Amino acid sequence: MAVRVAGCLLLLASLGAPVRAPAQNSKLDSAQILRSFRFVATESNGQPVTDLRPEEIEVSDEGKRHPLVFSRLLLRPAPAQEKLGPREYSNRSALQSSVLILLDLLNANITERGAAWNETVNALDKQEAPENIFLYLITPDANLYPVRAWQPPPAPGEAPPAQSGAPWTQNARARLNDALRAVEGVKPTDLTAAPGLTVGPTYQALSVLGGQYAALPGQKRIIWVTHGVPLTVPTPEGPLDFTPQLKMLGASLSGEGVSIYTVHQQDRSTTGVDSGETLQTLPPLTGGRWFENDSIGPALNQARTDARATYEAGYYVPAKEADGKFHKLRVSTTRKGVKILAQDTYAALSSQDISNEQFRLVSSRPFDTADIGLRASIDVEGNTAKFQIHIDPRDLALQHSGNSYTGAVSLSLIFSGTSQASSAPSSSVTNLSLSQEQFDAAAKDGYLVTLDKPLPAGTRSVRIVAQDAASGTAGSLSVPVASP
Repeated sequence: MAVRVAGCLLLLASLGAPVRAPAQNSKLDSAQILRSFRFVATESNGQPVTDLRPEEIEVSDEGKRHPLVFSRLLLRPAPAQEKLGPREYSNRSALQSSVLILLDLLNANITERGAAWNETVNALDKQEAPENIFLYLITPDANLYPVRAWQPPPAPGEAPPAQSGAPWTQNARARLNDALRAVEGVKPTDLTAAPGLTVGPTYQALSVLGGQYAALPGQKRIIWVTHGVPLTVPTPEGPLDFTPQLKMLGASLSGEGVSIYTVHQQDRSTTGVDSGETLQTLPPLTGGRWFENDSIGPALNQARTDARATYEAGYYVPAKEADGKFHKLRVSTTRKGVKILAQDTYAALSSQDISNEQFRLVSSRPFDTADIGLRASIDVEGNTAKFQIHIDPRDLALQHSGNSYTGAVSLSLIFSGTSQASSAPSSSVTNLSLSQEQFDAAAKDGYLVTLDKPLPAGTRSVRIVAQDAASGTAGSLSVPVASP
């Protein structure tokens, strides 16, 4: 059945009690904050570039040049057989990237819907390993309908459900036909008579879908296949400009880690709607791309390719520049033949606001998050839980000077019982100061942190949340608690 926009939660929370991000490390320079961002590096033919160095990247924030302090490729190959000890768990198998195709039935006529239908099926037929591709509809009454959605994760310690041998894309046409029969109805708004009436419902549907999609970890890209909505609408009082709402939508999606790729389904018989400007304006706000008509296949292929060429990078700015306003960001490279894709506008929030939001997302989503690699085990002795937590230092924004790496990471433990109610997190900050040799060793086996914590009665699992004090990046790992 269709997911009602008005009644959707922004996140699929499974932990119950609210949690709060730990305080930032007091040793950090309060006059400077680390501004992190993501970008895609590709060759002129669209193929990924995976060896770009920080010194080859140039960043301009509001016209001011800033040197990068770190840059790392996000998508690492998951270890085929990670060696885990007894009762040891890892988040390295967590989802690292996915793509969601969104077919817009609200802003399309019959011709456009049929073309999008066929293009989508043809594009899905050609995809290898499509398990991380999802498919949704914006219905004619401005709701969301999942044709193929993600499944909730197994409980900590439980094996994932067995997968059938055939990929889901083999029956994509049948799924789409069933979905069309389920949602097809009379469109409540005639675009040719009142072209601006679907703008608000469309943006609301995109916002709600972004909030739902934020429940998944890793890189997230939505391919919005649509005729689109107008950016400005003439009225007797003058043009009605939807640019402010579009910027807010872009900032919201970007904050949830979602990039928008638009495919313009332009049918020449539909008049009265100039939607191309909207579909070209939204993707740069989120670090996405814009495609012309009949390009669902190329958009899907490029989105999956971009996942392999996505970097996270950071630079320092004065703390006073965190004014909450929209800032212009320009990212380029000195390497010839390489193209950079990055969002061109961002909301300059404070580092604490960014950390709080990242902690909320990572701690509340039902899936583990591998943005910071974690491996951990828990031994229970009486009423005490003894944690051994290995942290991948390559995922932290450590300051590298000479032969040393310094930084800080906070560790929060969220204890959950059989009812899925969670206690307030137990948090601590670990300061790191590593030599080159120590860093290299930790990159192979993880930086070990041991903790002894009282175990609340009835605890069945613990969610470990590691958050980089400098960048706000967070990772999580859920570990079952064995009976003593």
